[in-house]
Amino acid sequence: GGKTWIERPVPSGGYMSTNVRTRYVLSVYWALTTMTSVGYGDITPYTNMERSFTMAVQLLGWVCNAVVFGNIGALVLSS
Repeated sequence: GGKTWIERPVPSGGYMSTNVRTRYVLSVYWALTTMTSVGYGDITPYTNMERSFTMAVQLLGWVCNAVVFGNIGALVLSS
């Protein structure tokens, strides 16, 4: 098979051969993607800027979901 999502953006030396910033961004990106249940599709970010943008959008999605479900919960409790 092909390379996994984490092997594609790093140099041939592997994950540990990258700088600390890239390892940190990759780790936080993986954690947020897992927690938001967005999944790992064929389209993945390759640079730290792309990963940072993706994480911001995922966090924004969390906030939007929290507002919607919070309002629905308040409506249910008020009736």
